[in-house]
Amino acid sequence: MSVAAFKSIPRVPTISLHKITSSRLPVCHDRHPVRRYHNAIANMADEPPPAKRVKYASWKSQLSLRTANGSRYNFKATFEILTGEKPSQQTFTVHREPFTQCSKFLEAASSSRWRSGDEKPVDLTEHEPGVFASYMQCVYFGSVAVPEIPGYSEKDSLGALIVLYLLADKLNDVPTTNLVMDEIIVLSEEVLDLPCSDSVTLAYDSTVAGSPLRKLCRDYYVNQAKRVRLEKIHQGRFPFQSLQDVVLEFERLATSDGPDDQRTYVNCVDREKCYYHQHDDEHPRCL
Repeated sequence: MSVAAFKSIPRVPTISLHKITSSRLPVCHDRHPVRRYHNAIANMADEPPPAKRVKYASWKSQLSLRTANGSRYNFKATFEILTGEKPSQQTFTVHREPFTQCSKFLEAASSSRWRSGDEKPVDLTEHEPGVFASYMQCVYFGSVAVPEIPGYSEKDSLGALIVLYLLADKLNDVPTTNLVMDEIIVLSEEVLDLPCSDSVTLAYDSTVAGSPLRKLCRDYYVNQAKRVRLEKIHQGRFPFQSLQDVVLEFERLATSDGPDDQRTYVNCVDREKCYYHQHDDEHPRCL
């Protein structure tokens, strides 16, 4: 091919990673340990290109997830978790980190002081394997998948997410409970549905007074009930405490200041991000 013919070939435009603006990359503001990793990747677009190419060996050694304090996760140590009842029991082998950093329960259950050298799996047999599999995805990837639970259909996705939330809450995993809570609110908005009486009963039976999940169930039936058909309210039995919470909230709203429509209708998805979250000294409010 001649030089003139080669120059006549149209050039394909190239795009440099460092020219991509951060607005094109999804930035996660949650404090979930794995999401910090995704934030770091997204923020790379704002950094200038390196002065020179890093050697492969040095670059490869930096490709490990890091903990909240900057140290790297250790993926060598593992332990087992037994889920489900016979004959559908399933044993999961998980990495000690990051599970013990997310869950105070698993940190204690897998420690030598708790187990006294016993190598038996951590007992979570009251929870379905599909629920724990979804929990694993939350911890490893910082994303939520509706768990597959026997007896739950696709229409019961909202209830299945509540079951996942209750597992994370039992494991004392604050970042994952907040992650799942956000997904519950988004899904409810998308399908215009409310938790059924069975899900509300499960939520109240599995949590204590003041729980964010109880508050969400209450607010759904106080502030958003008129957006959906309410015939199913008469098809189930709600726990007395949930009905009492609804009545007390109506009473509070009736005596508060402001226009009627603003007092009695607030979309849960429009509330501040941390309104239904759990926070403590180790997990401050979201940015």
